[in-house]
Amino acid sequence: MHWSPREKKVEEKVPDDQKNDFLTQSVWPEEELKKHDEISGPLYAVSLFDHALSKSLTTGQITIQVVEATNLPAADYMGTSDPYAELELSGCFGWGRKKSEWIQELRFKAQTHVVAKTLNPVWNTKELTWPLRRHSSILKIRVFDHDELGTPDPLGHAVLHIDETLPGEYDRWFALHDPSESMDLVPNPADLHESESGGIKGPGIHLRVKIELSDFGELCSYMWAPPKCEKGLLPRFDPNVFFEALNGIQEKMLARVATLAAGGSDAVFLGR
Repeated sequence: MHWSPREKKVEEKVPDDQKNDFLTQSVWPEEELKKHDEISGPLYAVSLFDHALSKSLTTGQITIQVVEATNLPAADYMGTSDPYAELELSGCFGWGRKKSEWIQELRFKAQTHVVAKTLNPVWNTKELTWPLRRHSSILKIRVFDHDELGTPDPLGHAVLHIDETLPGEYDRWFALHDPSESMDLVPNPADLHESESGGIKGPGIHLRVKIELSDFGELCSYMWAPPKCEKGLLPRFDPNVFFEALNGIQEKMLARVATLAAGGSDAVFLGR
């Protein structure tokens, strides 16, 4: 998949009458999506020596549908909320205190429509597909109460660390964490549930997610020059990050083999 973020990513606003679409979203053009099957191992290998090629490659893609939420806190004095959900696909680079998030231009974002006066909104959006630009991609999920006159009130959030998730299709409820809790501290959801909300004791959001990822491409991306980050460019190669990646990818492969041998789906959250 070849992709140039500055030239290809565009923002689209969906007409109000298309309620099952996102209100706004970052779009990955259709002609770029069609190149997904052109990726190959040799192309990733060449990218280790070709800086221009590594800037245009991605390691996979993620497809997302926002279905519904439940048990949201009431933000209005009438005991209800006017909720909408925001998605943001970002990533981190670096190690320890040097870790930094990608700059805004490299991120993808989408926002659902507002559902008025409810604590259990149903959005049932259409699917959207975004590229996974390299390792350490993170999907942030935030739910807000819409306010016509003031700043939207946060109702909860969750984080999906894609590095810690095996490729596959998921139909899951994510527990929404308290807005006062830093997103940096929110773990990859170990409290995920199948597509029944009975296991969610507090606020939760229901997503359908499909992750398509090349393990070899992900490993190669650890040796690509880093994307621009909020704390500036970091060193081209960090051995700590690379060997941590080797361990993580080995865990993924072993978990996938064990799951397939047991006759289960290859979609597994590692929950590290």
